[in-house]
Order: sequence, then structure tokens, then C-alpha cells
Amino acid sequence: MKNWNDQRCKDCGLAAGLKEGEMLPFYLKDDLWNSITDTHDILCFDCAEKRLGRPITLNDLKDCALTRMMLLGVRIARQTPG
Repeated sequence: MKNWNDQRCKDCGLAAGLKEGEMLPFYLKDDLWNSITDTHDILCFDCAEKRLGRPITLNDLKDCALTRMMLLGVRIARQTPG
């Protein structure tokens, strides 16, 4: 399997990674992911929402360390002035 930073969204071509303008990783629950794509495809958040036909909710995300870190980041960002 390729390095995560070498991956691109199958629909729009956005690069995966942690730099500005690149998509951040996220994990949908398996049944939901499998309903919109092949198991090994890469999709950015926006393209996953387009395929779903609706916004992604917290209930759509897997309960895993990545999701918890993402939620912690959102919480910190909301507390940071500016």
C-alpha cells in the first residue's frame, strides 16, 4: 500500500496529508463507507458528503483514536481566541 501522503481523493484529486490545502484523514463507519465506495478508495470529506447526499455527522464516524483527536482539535479551536 502507498504512503498516506501519496494518496489522492478518487473524485476530486485532493492530496491526502497534513499540509494546508490537503485533506485530513477521517474514518466513516464501515457499513456507511462501503455503501458509497470500494473499501480501498480514498475520498476527501467533501466528496464523501457528496456521495452520501448529506452532511457527515458525528454518528457517521468510527469511534477510534483518530476521531477522538479530531474532536479534541475542534474543541481546542473553539476555545482559542482569534
